[in-house]
Amino acid sequence: MFRCFLHFPLSGQVLTYENIQEVIKFCAREKLVLFADEVYQENVYADGAQFHSCKKVVRDLGEEYSEFQLISVHSSAKGYTGE
Repeated sequence: MFRCFLHFPLSGQVLTYENIQEVIKFCAREKLVLFADEVYQENVYADGAQFHSCKKVVRDLGEEYSEFQLISVHSSAKGYTGE
């Protein structure tokens, strides 16, 4: 499953922590690899909005998800930090 988490900076949409958990659980249940485009993680400007990395959420889900297949991408051209 491919998921672009920040929908290009024009829309500024950011998934909540809980939304990301549900995406991960769905992928695990359906045996899908999650390809997370997190290139725009630095571009969150809305009050109360926060970026949550898929890697962190997978780790927080515990040992049950230790074999979860995640590909997370970032680009130094769009930001200066990443995991």
